[in-house]
Amino acid sequence: MRVSFDIGQRYSKVTQQGSLIGFISSLAGKGLALSVAILVVVIAVIDGFERELEERILNLVPHVELSRYGGVGDWPQAIANLEALPEVTSAAPYINQSVLFKSGTQVAPGILSAIELESEMQFSPIAEFVASGSLSDLVRDDSIALGSAIAEELNLTVGQSLTLMIPGSTDGSQSTIRSLKVVAVIASGTELDHVLAITTIDSALSWLKRTRVDGIKLKLTDLYRADMTGLLIAESMGGGYTSKSWQRQFRQLSFAIQTSKQMINLLLLLIILAAVFNVVTTLTMVVIEKKSDIAILRSMGASRFAIMRIFVSQGFMVGVNAALKGVIAGVMVCLALPWLGEAIELFTGASLLSSDVYPVDFIPVFLTIDTIGLVAGSAILASSLVSVFPAWRASKVDPAKVLQLEI
Repeated sequence: MRVSFDIGQRYSKVTQQGSLIGFISSLAGKGLALSVAILVVVIAVIDGFERELEERILNLVPHVELSRYGGVGDWPQAIANLEALPEVTSAAPYINQSVLFKSGTQVAPGILSAIELESEMQFSPIAEFVASGSLSDLVRDDSIALGSAIAEELNLTVGQSLTLMIPGSTDGSQSTIRSLKVVAVIASGTELDHVLAITTIDSALSWLKRTRVDGIKLKLTDLYRADMTGLLIAESMGGGYTSKSWQRQFRQLSFAIQTSKQMINLLLLLIILAAVFNVVTTLTMVVIEKKSDIAILRSMGASRFAIMRIFVSQGFMVGVNAALKGVIAGVMVCLALPWLGEAIELFTGASLLSSDVYPVDFIPVFLTIDTIGLVAGSAILASSLVSVFPAWRASKVDPAKVLQLEI
């Protein structure tokens, strides 16, 4: 077995100057390495989008929103009951109101989100995304925190003032206009920066002239079961509660990411199969060229299985070398991709990704050992499997006929 492996390894290094087989062998290895590198990069980017979805968007938005027509009055007791459920990790009251912001001649729409500062710090990591100012200053009744895209559109910075316009409702309530001071700018790097504005529950109740919050938002232990869990919790609470999960709010985004991952699996199979086709061609040509060597080995007592091991070993070594080179190239591209994206944006002045179209405004990359192992292992396995056919052809060489032609 050791002899077969050594011969196969030597055949895999056929690179004679001017040799057609050497040239084709080189192309086969480079093609497989390129396929591995591309797949490492593509899967890392898809995983990056999924991670950013979980760590940014889903950390800033509730997994489930429980609401009731007419609002929730005794929300502290409702929160205590909900946090006692095993599937709920935290709960907090909320008020969401569509509003308009005006600064000078600029007007921008947004969603006013009212929170309880103390409970919100435990509910979400929103404080980590404060680019300037401080959320603690929201305790003032005339203060507000804006998403970075809204602040940029209105040319506002911390300390400047804007006009908040709250439209009247169908029940006859009057429109509200207030002058507020920007105390913080939130830059999450997501589409939320284009719509999000934050104030406290007390301030919102005062501005809206209400005594009830819109509902209670939840964080769950299993966010991918949010839709079903939210429906069950709303049903158990009774009293006209309804639920809305992040899976409904970001249905298209969630579906796109999951579909992309499924397509990547198919893409992985097709690209590697296309690349290893060249390996079959190379090994077949090597078998033709090495017929005299095969005949000599067979006449010296080598079995058919030993001959097969030679060429399967060669295919295995081609896969290993290509996987190693491809992984190194793919990892280098993954490390450089975020910097490359920033450089392109800097020199061209155009955004590669805009958070009002894509979930984030940068190229996310999340590279794991599992990804590297999956792609490299698939390339090596495919290269080894496709070498079985030319190896079988080699084992069928008749040494008597070949040596007769050599004489």
